[in-house]
Amino acid sequence: MNNTKGPSRAPIGVVTGKPISMRLLPDERHALMRLSKDENRSMASMARRAYLAGLPLVARIPAKARSGQNSQTAKKELL
Repeated sequence: MNNTKGPSRAPIGVVTGKPISMRLLPDERHALMRLSKDENRSMASMARRAYLAGLPLVARIPAKARSGQNSQTAKKELL
């Protein structure tokens, strides 16, 4: 029996032992699935790329303004 793991696809230094769950609406999940398939990436890898790309946008919104927003309001703020 071989219990060895294959090579890690995560970038060097990424914390792999504590994954973070992300809840998506069906349309959002479908879009993520389509993008990950187009780029031949896992959904987790694509979600990480989207997170990294969007983080600077979210950081520009003052914390007070972010605290009471739902995802739809936040989406409009960023567009």
